[in-house]
Amino acid sequence: LCLQDDANWHLADSDKHENAGASDLFDAGQEYLDRIAISLGGKAVSDAAAPLMGAWVMDGDWKKRQAVFICLAQIAEGCQKVMSTPAYLEQVARMCVLGLGDANPHVRWSACQALGQMC
Repeated sequence: LCLQDDANWHLADSDKHENAGASDLFDAGQEYLDRIAISLGGKAVSDAAAPLMGAWVMDGDWKKRQAVFICLAQIAEGCQKVMSTPAYLEQVARMCVLGLGDANPHVRWSACQALGQMC
């Protein structure tokens, strides 16, 4: 949630602005999510993350909706076995489709990132 809507982020012509508006905590949080998922394994992490992601995907705050997809993208590697089961994969795919249609471009971008990681 440590993210601001920086005008530079909207510059589609450059990857260098991809993290514009992100704080050090945002970057560290992504790294820690990845490490925790790999270390603890998919079952522990997905069981802990699922209720929060389910609640935040419909939240009025775009930062929370974006956090859902950033979280999915970051834990995808460590949770690969769990996320690839048909029931879980269907849930995650539905969430990502919801994110792709979000009114906020940050949320849409994050949903694309999550789908890409899961592929």
